[in-house]
Order: sequence, then C-alpha cells, then structure tokens
Amino acid sequence: MSFKLPDGPVPAKKDCAQELILCHGISGMGKTTFLAGAVKSALAAKQTAILITPKKERGAEYHAIPRVVVADWYEFAEVVQELEKKPRDVVALDGIDALIEVCGDAVCKSQSPPWETPDDPGYGKGWAKVADEFCKWLDRLRALDCTIYASSQSRWENSQQTREITKYLPAIPGTKSVYLQILRRCGIIGFLHRPVTEEVKQGEGGEKPRAGLIASGERWLHLQPTEFYETKCRVPGLPDGIALGGPDEMFTRFIALFGKGVNGKKK
Repeated sequence: MSFKLPDGPVPAKKDCAQELILCHGISGMGKTTFLAGAVKSALAAKQTAILITPKKERGAEYHAIPRVVVADWYEFAEVVQELEKKPRDVVALDGIDALIEVCGDAVCKSQSPPWETPDDPGYGKGWAKVADEFCKWLDRLRALDCTIYASSQSRWENSQQTREITKYLPAIPGTKSVYLQILRRCGIIGFLHRPVTEEVKQGEGGEKPRAGLIASGERWLHLQPTEFYETKCRVPGLPDGIALGGPDEMFTRFIALFGKGVNGKKK
C-alpha cells in the first residue's frame, strides 16, 4: 500500500462545522445552558440534535431538549452505536470529564483482578488503557457527519512560588497524556466565565467604604490562547473573547459570530 504525505500545512477552518468544540469553566458559568442552546438552535434550523450526559451530571433536565442519560460506559457505547445507525447533525456531551471517569470505572472492572482505580498499575499504564477506550468511541462519534459540543469543569494550576492561580485548564481526569489526547481532537476550546468587577460599598454606621468583588451577569467565551486559560481555535480572525450575555442569549451570540456551519452540516 502506498500513500502520499501532504505537501503543506493543514488549512485553517472557515467555520466550526463537523468540529469537536470543548467549552470549560468553573461551576455555575452556564456550560450546560450553552450546550442546550446548541441543541435548540439546531432543532430550530430543522436539523437533528441530542444531548448526552452521564447520570451523575445535573442541570440538563431543566432544558426541554432531546437528551439521553447514560448510567455507565456500556450505555454510552450503545448510544454511539445507535447514532451510527441514525446520525444527528449536532451531538452535545454534557460533562466529558465525567464521561472519562465513567469510562475509567468500566476499564477498572474489566481487569483481572479488577483495579480499584486506573492508578493501580502504576507508570500511567492504567490511564493509558482508559484513554485508548475513551478515544476509540469518541473517534467513532467524530467520524459521523456531525458537530460535537462538549463541556468540562475547569481546574487551575497554582504558582509554586505564590500559590496563586496561574491558569485555568479543562479538568480532564488522568495523566497528562490523557489530557493531550483529548485536546488534540478538539478543533475549538473555549473558556467560559463571568468577569469579576470591583464594587465599592459604603460602610454602615460611619465605617470606611470597603471594596468588594462581584461577578457580572454577562458570560464571556474566550477562544484565543493566553497564559491564563487553556483555549484553542482553528477558525482564524476571531476576537479573544465573545460576550455571550445572559443564559437566554448565550448560544445566539455564539452562532451570530460564527455564522453558518455551527449547527452541523454546512448550508
């Protein structure tokens, strides 16, 4: 068998159709709301869409959208097999970090004797098996003609000198190898957060005014790489951040910036 290597670099994407789009942020930032907006937007465009979430994840039940709750890894594999028979234009994975943990539980139970955790074999061997199993089914999902949205909690790195938070990262379980295998499959990685502003409050009873920190109601999705949060974007010409507004307009603003191609198949 012969093959030819590409002559030049991989061309940049013009839109995010047929991409894996990962959105990460701390709790309460609206990750599930963002994914639900992707599903609702696809349905409004007369396309097919579904949200998949592990049993331990909460929040999706508040959105009137087609969704499947998977209790274990074997149920997730069954859902992927069903999607191969009847694909959807948009698939949302609410809690990809939790899905990896569910996959890890299944891998541990399948060993003889069973492992308590993927750390048991040592040297990252257990997590390597988890990564192989998870990516095998994720790649089968990516092979379908659909756009995949995924969410993850954020974790943070601390400075060894000051112990201050230095960078927010997707909270992908396991070793750095697992982390990199997931990230390299993503076409877009966005960091979702609400900016913190300073509010000066007048003290009561003659006290001196004191400064307090409050979070604004508007969410921002950052796309361009910085030293402060893990991001990635194969679509050129986009700003550092997108002001997504409140919960009801989050995905509307996202789709307005990206234009056609966001909801799966290109128009």
